[in-house]
Amino acid sequence: MLNCGATLNSKPDNKSNNKDLFFILGSVRSGTTLLRDLLKKHHNLICPEETHMFRWGEPFASTEYLHVNKVADTLILHRKMDGVDESKFVKILEDSSDRSDFMLRYMDLFKQAQNSTSGRCFDKTPQNVYGLPLIRAYFPQAKIIHIIRNPLNVVASLKQGKVMSVQTLTGAINFWKESILIINTLKPLLGDDLYEFKYEDLTHNPEAEISKLLAFLDEPQFTEDINFDHVNPAINSYLEVLTNDEIMVVKSELGDLMNQYGY
Repeated sequence: MLNCGATLNSKPDNKSNNKDLFFILGSVRSGTTLLRDLLKKHHNLICPEETHMFRWGEPFASTEYLHVNKVADTLILHRKMDGVDESKFVKILEDSSDRSDFMLRYMDLFKQAQNSTSGRCFDKTPQNVYGLPLIRAYFPQAKIIHIIRNPLNVVASLKQGKVMSVQTLTGAINFWKESILIINTLKPLLGDDLYEFKYEDLTHNPEAEISKLLAFLDEPQFTEDINFDHVNPAINSYLEVLTNDEIMVVKSELGDLMNQYGY
């Protein structure tokens, strides 16, 4: 596999180094973390914590972009979990020319921190869906994986404040709605580089779904026995969280999109 990063003091050759990078995108609370952790069991796949590099609307290297990357507590924690030194991170942030340069340099720092000299890098940041046009522009060969979960359960999770802060009903609805609309708008551009599947299918039969996904990624199947027993089938938790009125609001707002995905 091609190296997915560059040395600290050199600019990555995007034409050669971005070929194998792929992205997991979509709505938060849709199973992206589970999917990432299952893929990381593969000997050739490595992934840092969420980067959020393409999430922000501010231009790269603008005052606002530099500030949020330097001071956001969540991002600092993620870099600590990745084993990336803060001074080295700040250096690549300030020396990079654009988001693609920044991401490839970070992937290389991550690999160095993990003592990994090989392996295919991928990024799992659901909110990077907001930067999908730029991802496609900078990484035209990258494959995009979109995992979809029943929005009623996504909304219920967001209203409860699981992992993330508590959201209003309208805010929770739009987490799912906006990610779906972005993906749907860009489907003609993504073509065969887009792979979509349901969280419910993944949790019902993880071995089969991961096998199909590895084939899409042109990766060999697992050569060792992988234990999927910890993956529990999806349940409709929204029935215990949302009121009947709230369920009706979600269905009213998202009905057409839900029907598109069989919900």
